[in-house]
Amino acid sequence: MRTSSLAAIAGVAILSVAGLTACSAPAEQDAAGAASSAASSAASMVTSAAAAATDTAGQNVVESNGLEFVDWYAKAKPEGNGVDNMMSGIFGTITNTTDAPIHLAKAAGSLEADMFQIHKMENGIMSENTEGITLEPGASFSFVPGGDHIMAMGYKPAINPGDVFAVTLIDDNGTEYTNAEVMVRSIASNIENYGPDGQAQMQSGMDNPMGGTEAAQ
Repeated sequence: MRTSSLAAIAGVAILSVAGLTACSAPAEQDAAGAASSAASSAASMVTSAAAAATDTAGQNVVESNGLEFVDWYAKAKPEGNGVDNMMSGIFGTITNTTDAPIHLAKAAGSLEADMFQIHKMENGIMSENTEGITLEPGASFSFVPGGDHIMAMGYKPAINPGDVFAVTLIDDNGTEYTNAEVMVRSIASNIENYGPDGQAQMQSGMDNPMGGTEAAQ
């Protein structure tokens, strides 16, 4: 009888240990699964951050008094002769990061050009934008080849690819927003000629900034 009782007790003990082992296995698997999931999430976050960094790595961003300049560049040109090759177009995007509107009225730059102007294109007609540009809070505006742009006019020296100079936009209150990292690029040209009626006419070459033809690209 005593032997049978001991055997029974031993059997119960073995079953209990087996039961505990069976119960602990799913728990360990759950813990391992959770750890694996957390590791995967962390890896995904790192990958996403790396991807975001890659997306913005190619952009040149300059901030000045709440105005953000993104990827600004100018068109290269050879040395002028007083008539031809006397101007260059300047392009890029601006964003108002402040909580108030910004009204940009005029432009300037570090090149010793006769003038810098904000130009607009409307219905195929190129002209100086004398009304300026208003950016509401958070709004962006792009100066693009063949469209609205900044023009450096009456500048005789060559502007070579890889050169860097500054462009300043000025608002109604005289506040200056300067991007000192405008990179010069060699890009193809579309040329607009100011006819008597202001109609833009496509030509080749760069001519007198006061007399008529302009490089829009």
